[in-house]
Amino acid sequence: MERDQTKILECAVRGVPVVHADLDDSLTFFTDNTYDYVILSRTLQAVRRPDLLLQEMLRIGKYGIISYMNFGHINARIQLMFGNMPVNRNLPRPWYDTPTIHPGTISDLRNLCKTLNIKILKEIPLTARGDFLPGLAKICPNLFASNCIFIISK
Repeated sequence: MERDQTKILECAVRGVPVVHADLDDSLTFFTDNTYDYVILSRTLQAVRRPDLLLQEMLRIGKYGIISYMNFGHINARIQLMFGNMPVNRNLPRPWYDTPTIHPGTISDLRNLCKTLNIKILKEIPLTARGDFLPGLAKICPNLFASNCIFIISK
């Protein structure tokens, strides 16, 4: 799904199927259990109601796969400690020019899933090239993973 007309045209030129729609609007045109998997790639934090989108994902599909940017990453925390919103590889634009309207941490997404009775089947913490001690992401993902993949279900 895409709302940007330019990106829709790029998909069409490449032969990639695309639906012109906005995730902030109703997804009622998808019937229940239409897909096995519904994938959100770095999108959840850019919608008005992430909670409603998660519920819609699992209405439409059996499983959800979410790639999630972690604002709890140590590099982001250090930038915040010095009084600035993070600018890094995942967030290359300044705070006033970013589509991210709901910055959150891995713990925040876990808590939201718990509140919505959504099962997290698997978490895959990811680090960026050059991250300090990347092995720590598996031990303490909320602090050391810059991104995380979540596989969820009802």
